[in-house]
Amino acid sequence: VGSSGDIQWDQENLAYGGELGLKNVAVTGLRLGVSVLSTSFEPDQICADSGTCVALGGEDFDAEIYLGNIYYDFDLDGVQPFIGIGIGFIDDGDRRVASSAALGVSLDIDENFYVSFRGDYIYADTAA
Repeated sequence: VGSSGDIQWDQENLAYGGELGLKNVAVTGLRLGVSVLSTSFEPDQICADSGTCVALGGEDFDAEIYLGNIYYDFDLDGVQPFIGIGIGFIDDGDRRVASSAALGVSLDIDENFYVSFRGDYIYADTAA
């Protein structure tokens, strides 16, 4: 006799981290990067396949997210809106596949440096 279900996580997480990458790879505007992010999250509830849910709470789980990313920069004279996708894994004690989609903007400081602001949607496989 067994049962299966789903853990539902809170959806408002802030991640912080860094990225190292290369600009203008193969074609102008194409960027590759490797990022490491750190976040914490709290499980909201666990639901059985029957639809019965039990609220969880209290303990936060820490996680590291490792992604290989590819971006395309749209050059608008010193300002570059960009889109990107990534694949990698999330490590919260179990390693699971993760993927991401990113939108953002980069502002050139000079020809070698820029500052970037972005938002990511990160999906992590919940099967443990």
